[in-house]
Amino acid sequence: MGTGRPGCLPPYVSEFLGMRRNITRTSFQVLLASLIVLAGCRHEVPPMEPVPDRATPRWVLLPPDDDTFFHGVGSAPIGLDPARDREAALENARQALLSDIQARLADYLQPWRAVSFDTGRVVWDAFASVLDDVDPFDTYYDGRRRQYWCYLRLAAGDLEAILEQRRNAMAPRARRHLDEARDRKRRGELVRAIQEAVAAYSYCCGPEGLFMAGRVEGAAIRTEVEDLLGGLLDDVLVVKVDGPEQCRGSGLHDTRLVVEAIQPSRQKVLVGLPIAFRFIRGTGQIGPAGVTDDQGRASVELQALNPRISPVEIDASLDVNALLRRARLDPLPGSAWKGLPIPGVPFVITLVPPRLLLANIERGGTGGGRAAVIVAELADALRRQGIDVQEADVDYLVNPQVFEKVERGEDPGVVDGVDLIGVVAISLERIRKEKGQYQDVLYGEGTAVFRLFDLERRALVIDVRMEREVSGFSAGDVERNFFLQCMDELRTRVVDTLTEQPFFGRP
Repeated sequence: MGTGRPGCLPPYVSEFLGMRRNITRTSFQVLLASLIVLAGCRHEVPPMEPVPDRATPRWVLLPPDDDTFFHGVGSAPIGLDPARDREAALENARQALLSDIQARLADYLQPWRAVSFDTGRVVWDAFASVLDDVDPFDTYYDGRRRQYWCYLRLAAGDLEAILEQRRNAMAPRARRHLDEARDRKRRGELVRAIQEAVAAYSYCCGPEGLFMAGRVEGAAIRTEVEDLLGGLLDDVLVVKVDGPEQCRGSGLHDTRLVVEAIQPSRQKVLVGLPIAFRFIRGTGQIGPAGVTDDQGRASVELQALNPRISPVEIDASLDVNALLRRARLDPLPGSAWKGLPIPGVPFVITLVPPRLLLANIERGGTGGGRAAVIVAELADALRRQGIDVQEADVDYLVNPQVFEKVERGEDPGVVDGVDLIGVVAISLERIRKEKGQYQDVLYGEGTAVFRLFDLERRALVIDVRMEREVSGFSAGDVERNFFLQCMDELRTRVVDTLTEQPFFGRP
């Protein structure tokens, strides 16, 4: 049948089998490639199931109490993205660790004699970036509550190392400003020398530097800075040029405090020196701080004073924090500058109670002397606030036109011995009778006006006008009802205005 050797297939059979082998091999390669492509097209590996719950760690139930470490425990609920939830728990643990450092930092750093009390700023500046690299000490998954927990801790020795690195980083900056201050001093540029020395000082203390005194290596820079800055400040003298010693009534119209800055060693004025005006005793409103001009003078406008405190003391001194802002550095708290000879001068102002003249003007109808009673009530209330009040009746005044002008809101002109003039004007008119069910009823229409004029500033500071319709069974009832309503209104709107917001300011 065949012509080939025994056990050998015919040629066409061998060719057919070879084709099948090629087809099988190609199909297998295509299948393998398809599996690889499908595997590569998957977005992510399904998250692994959480490990079955273990015993709840003590640090989850109670805050850790080991004082040799700073601790931070944070948690986050499980959502759709477990990886993001675990990162949220870690971030909450970092926040808790920073809070623990902040709470204990002041006591812990007492041997370093930190100048600044702004421990929160120090913690964030010094440690926030460092804690990003702290690995969790322990983690825990609460399957019942579906909550991740994370525990971070930092050894006290690590804290000292971080502070040491921060101190070493600040030292070259302080040295650079210190050298510049000495160079400016040699050139005779005192204001610029002080600015550079203040910048060097900021790198030695406070939230910007934490450069501490003591046995720390390199702490001599701080001593050098303090010695140089103290010597520069000793060569600055701030003297008072103009300012009131007494203030009567509302006498703050165009009132200014003026100082001059001098360098005694060279007998010349200092230009461009920032001066701050601050209330040491008493309160009020004062204009923004000034800078010495070409004559070495700085001034500020005194706008309002609280009349309940006398004397008032306002300090005008070198604004060291303004010099820091010029150097693009953050200001330091007031405690950081204690012990340095900051040049300044006080303004002491004794407040004299204002002299107020109150008068009543009663016209028309049946006033019955009610305006005089209202004036007396107002006068008593103002005297209790320390205001010198005189009462007058228009019938006995030499010049009643003065009070009529005040009533109209006009400038009454010059009045000797008086700072303020107040007028109560009452007019009750058009009393009419109407038939009632049982007896006749009387109706009256009245107007009450209170105006207060400041003679110092030539301004009307209070203007109250009330219009009322009252009723009664007799003319006396109408008068009394109108009087009582006027008294209630004036007591609320006038006395409260004068006592709560005194007229020691701009209207």
